[in-house]
Amino acid sequence: MKRLALVILALALLIPGLASLAQDGGDNVDALVDLAIGRLGEQLGLSLTRSDFTRWTWQEKYFNDSSMDCPQPDQMYTQVLTRGYIILLEYQGAVYEFHVAADASASTFCGSEAAPPSVPTTQATPADQATPGGETAPVAATPAPTSSPAQDDPEALVDAGVAYLNAQLNLNATRRNFTSWTWQEATWPDTSLGCPQPDQTYDDRLPQRGYIINLVYGGTTYELHMSPDGSTIMPCGNDLLTPVIGGSPATTTPTQAATSLAALTAYTGPDGNVYLTTGDDYPGVQVTNDVSDTTPDAPEGPTWSHLYGMYRWSPDSNSLIFVDSSHPYRLLLTDVKGSTPIVLAENLTVAYPAAWSPSGDEIAYVTPTQTFREGNKQVMEIYAVGLPVDGAVGEARLVTTFEQTVGCGGGSSDPADWRYSTEAGFMGNGLSLFWLLNGNFLVSTSCDGVGLSQVNAASGTVTVVDAQLARTALAPDQSRAAGIAFDAEGNKQLAVVDLINGGRQLLALDATPDQVGWSADGTRLFVSSVDPSDTWVDPVDQNTYTFYTVRLWELSLPAVEPTLRFEQEGRGVGQVKASGEGAIFSFVENSRRWFEARAANSDLATLRADAPGVWLLVVDAQGQVTRLGLGGSPAPQPSLPDEVG
Repeated sequence: MKRLALVILALALLIPGLASLAQDGGDNVDALVDLAIGRLGEQLGLSLTRSDFTRWTWQEKYFNDSSMDCPQPDQMYTQVLTRGYIILLEYQGAVYEFHVAADASASTFCGSEAAPPSVPTTQATPADQATPGGETAPVAATPAPTSSPAQDDPEALVDAGVAYLNAQLNLNATRRNFTSWTWQEATWPDTSLGCPQPDQTYDDRLPQRGYIINLVYGGTTYELHMSPDGSTIMPCGNDLLTPVIGGSPATTTPTQAATSLAALTAYTGPDGNVYLTTGDDYPGVQVTNDVSDTTPDAPEGPTWSHLYGMYRWSPDSNSLIFVDSSHPYRLLLTDVKGSTPIVLAENLTVAYPAAWSPSGDEIAYVTPTQTFREGNKQVMEIYAVGLPVDGAVGEARLVTTFEQTVGCGGGSSDPADWRYSTEAGFMGNGLSLFWLLNGNFLVSTSCDGVGLSQVNAASGTVTVVDAQLARTALAPDQSRAAGIAFDAEGNKQLAVVDLINGGRQLLALDATPDQVGWSADGTRLFVSSVDPSDTWVDPVDQNTYTFYTVRLWELSLPAVEPTLRFEQEGRGVGQVKASGEGAIFSFVENSRRWFEARAANSDLATLRADAPGVWLLVVDAQGQVTRLGLGGSPAPQPSLPDEVG
């Protein structure tokens, strides 16, 4: 919140007598909100209760020192990490900000500013709601419905919407997991309730009355149009949801079986943190909890303080390494229990993943040097670090070097392109680092990801494997590498390179191949494709943006006719990895809703809610695709050798 010059009363108030507000098993946030209301009353010389406020919100936060992020001039503060809450109170056109310790031992008044304009006729969440990760839930008093509660009960309809999303998206969420929810009464001309579905006809003889329910979860807004009793639910603007027509009243909702994964899977959650899930327990075990949004005013969506990804499991499936792509570019290690990560190295070249040694006792990573050759070739070093002993990380050893062509750059103003690049690498070309069974390394030799070479660990000799291959996926037995081959005109073809005998096989696909993954037994490929389907001429920046038809194909080897497993408009598949007899892949939405919201001059909250998201989807042995939930960068545990056969 911006600090106003008129508000200079930021006093840190110690309140030892209120430490009992913290309760076993969780914080009494209601009491902390009341504490902030009492402090504001003291500031203003008024006796205030919750009924005096337009809305109030809370957000959990770790403060770096005893100032609790509200330092005063010429004051010294103890450098101690303090868990607490940011509480915002809207009163008579102004929003007042308080920072309160979780145990109520201290509070700080941080200032005020003018409140944003309210939205008429739209009701918001009650006082005690916000996501566990700290996203704020706007709150306002909800007037009693004018119709019979049995027929028109907005609170029951909101609950029905939450349960509907649980069933449709395989979640296990309560209202506390949603950033916000709103309802608004509406009337539509036909039984589509304003959300017509493809190839369906609707009765337009009588107007249909009902409610628009908006639920914000994981940065995505889900708009549901519902009949007054909740028996019909029509999703608007989201192809991942299916309607429920003439079902049970609002007290009951559709059900959907949980998605069991073949192995424990690591992924990046919608809040930017690292999670481990078996599918049934999605979102699963949270490994990190230190991610925050560094650009809360960016309409394109959050920019995370830590960019976790590039997950790689050890050969025995017991340990997991991953990279933090925010400065100082760290390599981290955890285990199957999701234990607190250990930092193995810093200042690595973050565009490359790390790689396990074949025996699983060391991890290789790439670091840059300041040595350049032939103008645009930078010398890169491959280091190896052993597993920690009694929690202590040993000294890394220099294994070998290679040269990388540098000078890549560029970007896009399309938020979907940014999410796609975060998932799949720059321009979709993620860089490669594989530690081979013979002790050598496969590496990408250009910053744009095009070109695959083998580096001899003993001599440092570099041998070109395929100068046009990118987006490389290594077969489980390391005998072949699949990827995308770029010709001189930049056209893409699906290719398999023989790493034993040499040679490249091009595989036919009636679409433009994009990302590649092997099956666990190495007999099949899962290949995504992207082909232009529509364009958007943006009235704001006058640029033309492309939307794509995204597909996922399954191919048996030797190559036969590809089988289509998934098709939807979007930006692309970020990553696809083997999971049992099937695969798990990340699907990046396009920016259609975001562009439309921007063209309509929507507010910041709407723009961020309509920004493209990333979904985890699973295709099983029968080719059935189901949604796991929001998240990206999937990495299932590898099948052990006796499982592969």
